[in-house]
Amino acid sequence: MEDCNLNRKESYLMIEHNGVLRKLYPDWQQRDNRYFYMLEAEQEGDYQITAYAQDELAHQSSDTLSLHVDRTPPKLTLYYQNKPLKQILRSNHTLHLQPYIEDEHLRFAQLYIRKNNQIPQKLGMQTIELKAEKNQNNDYELILFAEDEAGNYSEQHFAIAIHTAMPDIVIVKDAFQQGALSTWTPEILYEGENYRVIHAALYRNHKRVDYHWREPICLPGSYQLELVVEDMFHNQRRLQKPFAFTLVSADDQVELAIGDSYTIPYMELSDMVVRVNGVKVSNPRSYRLQPKKEGTYHIEIEGINKEGKKVHKQVEIQAKSQAAKQEKYQGVWWWSILIVGMLLILGVGYVIRRKNRSILPRG
Repeated sequence: MEDCNLNRKESYLMIEHNGVLRKLYPDWQQRDNRYFYMLEAEQEGDYQITAYAQDELAHQSSDTLSLHVDRTPPKLTLYYQNKPLKQILRSNHTLHLQPYIEDEHLRFAQLYIRKNNQIPQKLGMQTIELKAEKNQNNDYELILFAEDEAGNYSEQHFAIAIHTAMPDIVIVKDAFQQGALSTWTPEILYEGENYRVIHAALYRNHKRVDYHWREPICLPGSYQLELVVEDMFHNQRRLQKPFAFTLVSADDQVELAIGDSYTIPYMELSDMVVRVNGVKVSNPRSYRLQPKKEGTYHIEIEGINKEGKKVHKQVEIQAKSQAAKQEKYQGVWWWSILIVGMLLILGVGYVIRRKNRSILPRG
């Protein structure tokens, strides 16, 4: 602050802030009798500054100046659905965002948007529409900055991701490469992050069975697995088609009912050959045995795995009708009925004898 009376004898300032007065003397004086004061306002608020001067004849004069000290930068906010954004916003649909700046004495404000790390583009301060594009993943950075009349500067960056594309789900098939399995725990490959399985349906011999994801599957039979996965953006992806696989018993023997089917175990083999009872099949990778009559079926699988080793696998299928499966229980039923009938006859005879004895005269 500068004061310039050439005949001044004394000069000082009286500063009032929040009802407190303090006196301030000049820091230096130039040759033309100009006095300079260094005033550092440590607190925000309203200051009233009165400059006093007195010349050699004891004449005194004063002048008053009001000063407002503001050290608070503008508060910048981006609103979505009437709520301020506090962290990265993820979505799979179109968003409408509203920038908001809280400051009574704003000098300027500006908003820029950067899409997928490209050159930022200037936007107005009106409502922003970020469109969800089909099967595309777009990452946005919104840069909002402002400065008030006191020279306080503020800048905020907001990250927004709108993803509508989802990678394909791939079943991990490594376990099937070495040969047939008697137990398997499903596993998937997914290029996204933070996904979850929201639907897992398992069918054994064409009948749905109770199944919870990541549980091991142990029973022999022909299976189909359906999966639906959801990512953090609530995009959902379904297996393009159910994954078919076969589990065999520990001794490589499978029992099927007439009408059921057996799918060749999934094996990534080159030069794959499948023979059923010695007869080579024409479609080894998609072959499905569906017995029409009882009997034993011998399946041989040959080929070269990824390590260049020859694989030879044999599976024995026992095909039986539902009636044949129940034959071993029918004998038990007949014996049970015969024993119950004999017990009934004996019981009735015992009751009749007791009754006859009770009516005979005692000698």
